[in-house]
Amino acid sequence: MKRNERGAYMVMMALLIVVLIGIAALAIDVGRLLVMRTEMQNAVDAAALAAAAELDTNADARTRARTAARTLLSHQARFSREQELLDNTALPDGAFEFFCLIGSASDPDGSEQAVRERFCDTSAPTTGDGKLVAVSDAVSHYVRVTLDPALLADDTDYFTADLIFLPVLTVLGIEVDTSVSAVVTALAGRNYFTCTFPPM
Repeated sequence: MKRNERGAYMVMMALLIVVLIGIAALAIDVGRLLVMRTEMQNAVDAAALAAAAELDTNADARTRARTAARTLLSHQARFSREQELLDNTALPDGAFEFFCLIGSASDPDGSEQAVRERFCDTSAPTTGDGKLVAVSDAVSHYVRVTLDPALLADDTDYFTADLIFLPVLTVLGIEVDTSVSAVVTALAGRNYFTCTFPPM
C-alpha cells in the first residue's frame, strides 16, 4: 500500500516539476519581451519628440522630422535578434504619420470648419480615430512614429526576440512560438503659445 502511494507521489511530483519549469520559463521569456518593449517605447517616445521639434511649418519640415527621428533611433538592445534594435535603416517612411489636428486639449478652440480652415487643409482626410491628416509641411503639427515589424520589407530581425526557455516545452509535444515581436508607437506635437503678459 505504501509503495503504491509513493509511486503516486512520484508521478505527481514529476508533473508538478514540469509545470513549475513551464511557469519559470514563461516568466523569464515574458520578462525579456517586456524589457525589449520598454526599451523600444522609450526610444520611440524620444524619436517622436525629436521629429515634432522639426515641425515648424516651413518647407521640408516632414523630411527633417523623419531625419531627426531616424538619427535619434540608433539604439543598442540586448534582447532582440538584431543588436541595433532601432537602427534608422529599419524605419521606413511608412512608420511616420503626420496630422494637423488630433482633438487634444492643446488644439485650438472654435467651430470645426473655422479650425480646419486655419490649421488644416479643408480637404484633409480624417483617420479612423478622428485625427486630421496633414497634407503638407505647412499644416503638419503632430507626428506619430510606429515601430512595427510588419512595416519592414525583408528583415524580420528588428523588433523581434527569440524565446529561450519556452521552446523547451516542444519536447513535451506542446506547441509554442519560438520568437515574439513588439509593436510600439508614440505621438508628439509642437505647440505655439502666445505670451499675453505686458512687457515689464
